[in-house]
Amino acid sequence: MKATMFRVGLVLALILPLVIMQTPLGVSAELTNQEKAVGFLANVVGLDLSQYEVELKYYNDYSSYSNRLADADATYKLISEGSQLTAKFFFKDDAKFICSILDLKGPLLLTQSAIDVLASAKGFMERYQIFTGASYLQPLREMLQNVTELKNTTLTVGDLRLKVEPSPVGEDFVTFQWMHTPNGIHNRFTRITLMFNKGMLEQFSDNWNSCVVGTSDVNVSEEQAISIAKEHVAAYSYTFGNRTIGNLTINKDLQPLASLSMQIKKDNLLYPCWELLVPLAKVYPGFVTGIHLYLWADSGELALIEKSGGGGAISESPITSNDSPINGEDTEAAQPNKVDNQASSIAAIVIALVAIPLAIAAIRAITKRRSKKEHSLLFFCKRPYTCRRKSLKNTQP
Repeated sequence: MKATMFRVGLVLALILPLVIMQTPLGVSAELTNQEKAVGFLANVVGLDLSQYEVELKYYNDYSSYSNRLADADATYKLISEGSQLTAKFFFKDDAKFICSILDLKGPLLLTQSAIDVLASAKGFMERYQIFTGASYLQPLREMLQNVTELKNTTLTVGDLRLKVEPSPVGEDFVTFQWMHTPNGIHNRFTRITLMFNKGMLEQFSDNWNSCVVGTSDVNVSEEQAISIAKEHVAAYSYTFGNRTIGNLTINKDLQPLASLSMQIKKDNLLYPCWELLVPLAKVYPGFVTGIHLYLWADSGELALIEKSGGGGAISESPITSNDSPINGEDTEAAQPNKVDNQASSIAAIVIALVAIPLAIAAIRAITKRRSKKEHSLLFFCKRPYTCRRKSLKNTQP
């Protein structure tokens, strides 16, 4: 441990002159990931590192993995009198950078404090642009400058969107998220997210340059996508034990759900894609209650089809080729407790699709036991369903 802390001390000795000079990250290709991490804590977060003991706890290099989500990750422990924290970093080329502040005890010891969270966010983004030298940050900063009050806010300028979301109760948790939305389409692969908890930075992620838009043209409407999806469901079958289950009947009383977003198609290029859930008329073997599909919205081509339901193990990544829409990653993989409301779509309805047939069966059984002579009408309510996006994550590091 002492050796590790000594090495980190040498890193600090190297990086602190750069901190003072505020050398742009983009032109400092010679910096190691560890130097970038320490420089980020000092330059951008604004930690007064002279008051902390900084220990590098873990460093993992994933450069030998193909199709990796990160090149490396690093974990630092910072301890001082009255304050301690863990800083977790993920690196991927110059295209993705994530920093999470964990296990915070006491306040962050900063070189300069802001008057409120909004001022903290504006100062953070200004320092981040200086640190990286990235020109794409300028219009994002200008959007934030137009926010004068900390409340639920959505600003759109061309294909850029900024959402400010304080927590419903008080202002303990506040999220600032910028997203590139080509043609107005939700795009989790090109966004910056800045999060504060009780006025303190909790997480920052930037994957703005991780992907390039192949096209944002939507040539298949939602109605057409649903029609195409039903055709695929009619021809779909799956294996349960030693049986092949096919000839699935679609539930005519429940409308299929559809959600449009940008997804990675091939060569790190983004294309518009329809995600659909087609509910079935009954519970099929394996507790299958619906069929989950992805259709490319520019061509109508099927990208993925899988069974969906409340039982059995259903893979979140059944396709592993480069042509798969699930070949990307979500920068929020490091923050499982945070929900992206805009990305909310289809997975939550699976529970409802299981619950309805089971509830109907239970009601019928109860009604039958009451009296065979009694004529009863069975009523049930078709409840509105909230779409919630299924997390499409590659399981490889």
